[in-house]
Amino acid sequence: MGNRILVRTSERTSFKRCRWSWEMSFRMGLRQRRDAPVLRFGTLCHQALAAYYIKGTKRGPHPSDTFMDLYEQEVKEIGSFGLYYDDSTESWEEDEKWVDAKELGEELLEMYIDFYGDDGDWEILATEQPFQQPVRNPRTGRIMFYYVGIVDLVVREISTGHIWIVDHKTTRAIDVQALGLNEQAGSYWTFGSEWLKEQGHINAATYDDLSGLIFNFLRRTRRDTRPQNAEGHYLNKDGSVSKRQPSPVFHREPTWRTTHDRDQVRRRAMNDFREMQMVERGDLAVIKNPGPFTCKGCGWLDACELHETGADWEMYVEATTEPWNPYDEHEVRDSEQR
Repeated sequence: MGNRILVRTSERTSFKRCRWSWEMSFRMGLRQRRDAPVLRFGTLCHQALAAYYIKGTKRGPHPSDTFMDLYEQEVKEIGSFGLYYDDSTESWEEDEKWVDAKELGEELLEMYIDFYGDDGDWEILATEQPFQQPVRNPRTGRIMFYYVGIVDLVVREISTGHIWIVDHKTTRAIDVQALGLNEQAGSYWTFGSEWLKEQGHINAATYDDLSGLIFNFLRRTRRDTRPQNAEGHYLNKDGSVSKRQPSPVFHREPTWRTTHDRDQVRRRAMNDFREMQMVERGDLAVIKNPGPFTCKGCGWLDACELHETGADWEMYVEATTEPWNPYDEHEVRDSEQR
């Protein structure tokens, strides 16, 4: 990639969440030696769906089969793993269970195909498409940086002619709040669609007439095997309607964006880039942003606590992390597939 300056959404998010965490990951080039199980699971599901949604109207191999093959390969390289999933069949006090990721992935993707079939109304225009789009200074026209990412799917609805950018999401719970402000999807809409147009994957008219974005949710859960009545309600063993009816396992939520949305995303990206440059020059401090919404789930939490108390945090970091290039093509792809 030469001397190009690259930016992606996960770096911008990291920078705004906590500059200390961003410093460790993106400037020091360090990461934990093993990803969290939910991230590994999401990556495998994305790869399985990518192999299924091939360009055109035909489909690739069943995603559960692909998942199994990918999982076995990962086990050889890294080791097996499990994760918690939401279970609607037990008591309220026992709503999470631990399961091997292999079992969960196979079953979830089997249910996905049972639910959606072969998506016969979708013509796939692009799948798992990496992009690298220049972002120019609006006053000088000079390139400030290149925005990079991976677009999961671009589809044309055969029945309507509508063109959609589709983003897969494996999640513990389906949450559709504020999707119109989702920054990763906004980057697809802004920079990814520009790249797709310039590369000929979509034509100029399609670019202007893009219908919007579809969030394709897959909730991490297993098949509910309880009997159902005529209305589709799940039943207890005595035939009564259970108080525990499952939440939807799959959901596709459309969101609509405009050219104004593109302008807003572009402006934020340029401002974030300027601030990151200010930190690199020493004009802004590498401050922490501690709190329940930033520290929970952060991969740097243990090292940060040691740093905060004056303990030997550097030795801990050396023992628990490995170097990485966050803009290696594989790393960009892996990050976007979660």
